[in-house]
Amino acid sequence: MLKWVVSGSNLLTVPVDSCQSVRCHHVKSQSEPVDMQLVFARGSDPLLLTTRGKQHGTHSRLHNQIERELRLRVGAENLFKATSNKKLRETVAHELGCVNSNLQLLKEELANLNSPVSICQDFNAIKNVPMIPLGLKETKDVDMKPVFREYIKEHYHENSQGYTEALQQITDLRQAVQTPVRTETGVELLVNYYCQLYFIDKRFFPPDSRTYIQLEWFDSLTGVPSAQKTVGFEKGSILFNIGALQTQIAARQDRSCRDGTDAARRSFQEAAGAFKYLSENFSHAPSVDMQPPTLTMLIQLMLSQAQECMFEGIQLVGAQGSRRQHMSLAHESAKVSTEYQETHTQMLASVVRDYIPGAWLNMVEVKTYYFLALAHYHSALAIAGQAQTVDILAEQFASLHTQESGTSRTHCSLCNVWHQDNEQRMFIRSHLRSAILALEDALRLHKSCKQLRRIDTLQSMLKRSHDRCLQKFAEFDDEDDFTDPCPAPSVQPLTRSVATPILPDFSKYKVDDLFHELGPLNIFSARHKWTAPRCINLRRRSSDEEFGFSVRGQSPVIITAVENSSLAQRACMRAGDFITAVSYNDVKRGCHNEVISLIRAAGDNLTLHLVTPLDCNYLQPPVPCSPQVMTCMQSGTLNKGDTRVHRKSWTGGSWKLRKRRSKSREGKADRNIVANGKH
Repeated sequence: MLKWVVSGSNLLTVPVDSCQSVRCHHVKSQSEPVDMQLVFARGSDPLLLTTRGKQHGTHSRLHNQIERELRLRVGAENLFKATSNKKLRETVAHELGCVNSNLQLLKEELANLNSPVSICQDFNAIKNVPMIPLGLKETKDVDMKPVFREYIKEHYHENSQGYTEALQQITDLRQAVQTPVRTETGVELLVNYYCQLYFIDKRFFPPDSRTYIQLEWFDSLTGVPSAQKTVGFEKGSILFNIGALQTQIAARQDRSCRDGTDAARRSFQEAAGAFKYLSENFSHAPSVDMQPPTLTMLIQLMLSQAQECMFEGIQLVGAQGSRRQHMSLAHESAKVSTEYQETHTQMLASVVRDYIPGAWLNMVEVKTYYFLALAHYHSALAIAGQAQTVDILAEQFASLHTQESGTSRTHCSLCNVWHQDNEQRMFIRSHLRSAILALEDALRLHKSCKQLRRIDTLQSMLKRSHDRCLQKFAEFDDEDDFTDPCPAPSVQPLTRSVATPILPDFSKYKVDDLFHELGPLNIFSARHKWTAPRCINLRRRSSDEEFGFSVRGQSPVIITAVENSSLAQRACMRAGDFITAVSYNDVKRGCHNEVISLIRAAGDNLTLHLVTPLDCNYLQPPVPCSPQVMTCMQSGTLNKGDTRVHRKSWTGGSWKLRKRRSKSREGKADRNIVANGKH
């Protein structure tokens, strides 16, 4: 990584450690001080703004104009139906024509903005078919520091000035994720912020009320803004961007080599996994791009493109020109065509069709015909391969095609055609003819879409494949045969490896809680309440005198019992209080032995900082749980699955409910508490 220093008109590059951040200084002159300082986080480059990030104003303007024209059209249609005045109806009809023309122009302009097919492509390899990447969701800058400072002061009863660095880090991190680089480092940056949002949600967003932070994100395709006051919307948007960034990384791979196809395939599978995780764990999305129908379509689209990468990888290896190779490519290309056909079906759904760009729909349909043509082409080459025995040819022919009911020839009759050479040539011509017709349909669809016509690579590949099929068809064409070839049987869609979503693995990314000084998350979170810290000073008259309280647990240590007429009771210490500091040493995360050592080291003058929980009774014996969960309790680090168990084992009645118990039960409980040991 480099440290960029801009001084006047000169640009200097200074190498720095790759694990450190990069600081950009804009200096007017050597004698003048620095007037601007930007921190570039690792994995972010503000100079590489996404293409859609520059179009927020244009998107908003177009959508406002479209909504205005739609309202005018509805009003004009209602007036046209309600009035019987002939002159007025003519005027309204003229206005409707103008409104419809304006709507058509606005939608065409919006379609040009919403077609990122040509973005992020690797055009160095001419042989690569273009992929469909997804644009990132953009957001507006939000200053969360004032709200978090106020919450730290009111809820945690601490001085927010001690968390200035943590607040600045989370602000810089949110700023950095808006411009991630299109590499794995950019994905790591997004995952880092996504995991950090888990701690932010637990620390500053209580479940019963909402923190007043307006989080606004723009739709990835239409640019329509959506806003919510929950961290869930922020996490869902970041997770969507993780998948979108994976699609851009995959589209930029050089798929002319095997390493490039493998990397692109895995990136598409990881993108599908991110969208699947988003659809399974987040609901009620305000934007269309994160709603279930759209996510289902995106998952299928990414898996189709991953399957295409699988086909390209097989095309690069193996014995070129062999019968086995052609049969394998025929099966794989038929599988890719089937996947794209399923994608096209999902795109035709009512909600998705009106939302996605028209270029996507055309591109998927073009690829459906293109890979169908490749399946028939390689089937023809497999049949026309080197001579084999009749039995072997019949067996290979049976495995190549699917048995369809209602065809002119049964499966058995198709296997018996190898006894005659003219029958073999007829099936070769049938496959080649089907390939030519499919490619002609693909060229027609490509020509009808203005956005696809800009991609010269796709057009050249379609024409090259069409010319190749025509040339091969001419080799097997018999001028004396005036009979039309029979319809080619369908090629069986098979694959060596089915593309499946790869769910994101957040456990491999180590993320530290920026606000860990507030205390263990299982206790000191937004869902719990406690009193303001109070300072207790215990002074013994002699070393034989005891302080008169018992403690247990760790992170934090809890007071289990207070003896009558002791120093602790006279200082208003109560069972159930948490010790947050001993002699002004923070022990909210301290272990049991550490707190005991600090208490003993204090001598005869002991100063404690205590807080009293208001919503939970932590003295209730925990429910037995697994050793793994107990280890997480002691360390104060819990994952999503352990949180539920931890809450169940610690949750008890409030202090008011404990006082309503019978005296016999209270006495028994007190004896159990005192029996835990006194220090």
